Amino acid sequence: MPTFDNRIAKAGNFITHRSLTGAAANDPTTYDDATFPPTQGFRAWGALSMFVTWNGTGGTNADTLDIEPLIHNDINSEWLRLAVVQIKKQGLVEVRIGSPGTVFLRINANSTTATNLQIRVCMGETEHVLNAG
Repeated sequence: MPTFDNRIAKAGNFITHRSLTGAAANDPTTYDDATFPPTQGFRAWGALSMFVTWNGTGGTNADTLDIEPLIHNDINSEWLRLAVVQIKKQGLVEVRIGSPGTVFLRINANSTTATNLQIRVCMGETEHVLNAG
């Protein structure tokens, strides 16, 4: 669980969403609150997109993680699955989330020998609210 207050960082400031000790393993494919507790996600309210990167000890820059962003639907207590994105080690990918809320980045597949991974995020495009007053 992250040590920050679970809010996505402002653009340009990355926070660590997940710290993995040892070798990377794919996450389970059961999409429920018991498998992915919403408290282990981060709030992305106001974000229409986010930037995702990762790094680890060892491996090469050709190593990849396939990340499946999950957005939590609090009304039905379910995780909504977005398209899987592939990210190279120290690469940067913008992910459209379009439905702000609690987000969890699930490892769908990996081709890395790196250990002690850090998956980091920061806010991308945000909603624009006009003040009519």
